[in-house]
Amino acid sequence: MADIIISAYESHSTIVDTVLLGAVLSLPHVVYRDIWQNPQPFIKKCEKIKKEPVKVMATIGYTLKTAQYLACLLWSYRTLSDENGNFVMSFQDLPRGVTALAFSLILFGQVLNFSTYKTLKQDGVYYGAKLGKNIPWVHGFPFNTFNHPQYLGCVCSIWGATLLVLCTVHFYRWMHVLSIGTWWTMLYLFSSIVESK
Repeated sequence: MADIIISAYESHSTIVDTVLLGAVLSLPHVVYRDIWQNPQPFIKKCEKIKKEPVKVMATIGYTLKTAQYLACLLWSYRTLSDENGNFVMSFQDLPRGVTALAFSLILFGQVLNFSTYKTLKQDGVYYGAKLGKNIPWVHGFPFNTFNHPQYLGCVCSIWGATLLVLCTVHFYRWMHVLSIGTWWTMLYLFSSIVESK
């Protein structure tokens, strides 16, 4: 009976942890949407503190991304560890095909991300066109291949990592891993729709 109660408690806390991680992952997308759709209040606040809006936006972006990564690490520790705090993941027996696919997705995603940042630079990535900068329209790589290549890159990286984790954890943990991968994908889809308007 005690095992059932402990298992139910662990399952409940894992669900709570997963929901909390989902909220942390959502925060940047909500902030970016607000600034994208209504940049003037943000610009005025930046003028009030005598800071350049794009630099403030970049600082917010870096801070929120750091919070996301830290939340992912904490969630991974709490969700993917046994009762003794040991990770229950084992990368030793991963099928080579799965490993190749996962790392290919991650590599492709990072190529798109780095190419986007290299092409647009800070002013373009952090909404300079909305925040008073004159940003020329870009037609070269990676923008000549996909709409929102930075978001596609993030999603590819997310699913590469998700695939690796799914192949290393017990089946009952899959729901939590898949829900995070799916939710994070939906957030990037949401942001791409917002920025298309």
